Amino acid sequence: MTPTTPIPKPKGDPFIGNLRAIDGDAPIQGFMRMARILGPIFQLEILGNPLVVVSSQELVNELSDESRFDKRVAGALRNIRDFAGDGLF
Repeated sequence: MTPTTPIPKPKGDPFIGNLRAIDGDAPIQGFMRMARILGPIFQLEILGNPLVVVSSQELVNELSDESRFDKRVAGALRNIRDFAGDGLF
């Protein structure tokens, strides 16, 4: 087992979490600023809901690597796959 490091997150406010950290006028630029400060993966909490932001292509590629997912298709999904193909259900 390898030790893990918690995903960095800015300090938030009670109830609203990190809602005030999001730049309402330029949200994308605000996320880019947070990525420069917190790193290529960080977490926000918005009204009690966690939001993980990944900002580097390398990490996005890792997270999108389909060889790491278990895609068991069974039961009714097997029948749907015959006519609908691969998809998210």
